[in-house]
Parts: sequence; C-alpha cells; structure tokens
Amino acid sequence: MKIGELLDRLDGVRRNGDGWEARCPAHDDRKPSLVVKEGADGHILLKCHAGCELEQIVQSLNISIADLHAAPNQRQRGAPEVEEVYKYQDEHGEVLFEVVRYRGKKFKRRRPDPTTPGTYRWTTQGVRRVLYHLPKVRAAIAKGETIHVVEGEKDVHAVEKVGRIATCNPGGAGRWKPEYAEMLRDAIVTVVADRDEAGQQHARTIVQSLAGIAASVRLCEPASGKDIYDHLAAGHSLDQLRDAKPAPDQLQDDGPPLVRSLAESGALVGTRGA
Repeated sequence: MKIGELLDRLDGVRRNGDGWEARCPAHDDRKPSLVVKEGADGHILLKCHAGCELEQIVQSLNISIADLHAAPNQRQRGAPEVEEVYKYQDEHGEVLFEVVRYRGKKFKRRRPDPTTPGTYRWTTQGVRRVLYHLPKVRAAIAKGETIHVVEGEKDVHAVEKVGRIATCNPGGAGRWKPEYAEMLRDAIVTVVADRDEAGQQHARTIVQSLAGIAASVRLCEPASGKDIYDHLAAGHSLDQLRDAKPAPDQLQDDGPPLVRSLAESGALVGTRGA
C-alpha cells in the first residue's frame, strides 16, 4: 500500500513536520491523535497517542499490518533502497542518531523521535556527535586492546569481522572534531589512512589531535586497494598494514611531541609524553 492510499482512508488529515496527523479510526477521536509517517524503505508507520494498538488501527481501516510494508517494486520506484543503517550510541548504549546508507553510496542522518517511538526525525541538529560503536571502543580501551580508527562505517565492520575493534567519525574524511580525540583517551590507536589525498590528510589530522591524549598512535595504510576494506578483502591481515610516512609539514622541529617522535622513528608510531 502507498501512503497516499492510506491517508485517503483517514479523516482530519493534515501535514505535521515530516509526517501527517489524523483522527484515529480505532476510537472516538475528536482531536487528531494518530501520527502517520513513511519509513526510509517505504513502509508506513502508525502511532496513536491515545494508546490504541496497531492491530486495532489496521482492523478499523480494514487492512492488515502487511499492507503497511512497501512491495519490492514499490520500494524500487519510490524511496531509495537502504543498504545499511549505522547506529551511533553514547557511552551507555543509548542511540543518539543513525546514518542511513542508500544504494549509490548516498547517506542521510536521522535521530529517534522521542514523541513517537519507532519513528525518526530526519535531522541531527543539536544532537551530540560521537565515534561509531563508542561502547565497544571504551570497553576495548579498558582492556588495553588496539583501536583501529578508519574512515567509514563499512571499514569498521570489515575490521570487526576479523575480530578486532574499530571506529570512525560520522561524515568521513574531513569531518574529524577535537572532541573525538577525548573519547580515545589512554587508547592504543592505529589510524588507517585511505590511499587518496583526502584520506591521507584526514588521517594526519587524527594523529595530530591524539597527541598527549592517546597512549600511543600508529599511522598505517593498506598494503593494497584504496582502504582497509579492500585490504582485508584481498586476503591481507591487520598485521600486514604498512607504516605510512609523515607528511613534510609534520617533520618540523617545533612540531608536537608525538609528531617529532614519528619523524625520528621514520614511521608514524608515537607514545604519549614522548
């Protein structure tokens, strides 16, 4: 069923934000209390603020719950196909926001709508930004495990598939914020740079921001392919990452202690307080 067909069955329909509100057909609703929204994959979301159950609502509309889910051909013609949803959580596991990845490597951000459980607001304005899989990262730091900082969520999952811990910042290259470094305090960090100009600069920014915060930092790059995903897909292990050389602007004598130690060693490996 398309959302327009469902709205035609309701009374008192009016637009409300990124959805609609209408009179709930399951009770004597004098003031519209039914919220109607369309999910990212085309399915229809219904929520009655008066407390009516979903089963009661669809029965009153003479449809089934299955009718709320978009048919495959409808998803292809309408909403773009969702490939993955990446949940960003705070230290306690609370979901702050999600990054939705669509076919064609397109991304949108959303956050849970506190007023309507199971629905979302397609904005993250004012929402705290955190590293991906932060609860896992903090637990690994406490155990002294190495944290691999990579460029994107797909790369994080590739590292996790081989049994190691990884993270990234939302937005990819060029979007690193100073507060992310504090989330890696006392961590043993391996930063894996993508093999392009943007990826190299992004990785160097991360290394510099971790000076004096992380227990140690190593900058590496894939042995083959563009990124860590390609590296692992080619059959290489994480132990086969290559040490990256520091950029010329990181070889200055008056640079941060971490960067000076990297220059002296010939590879981007440093220890806090060096």
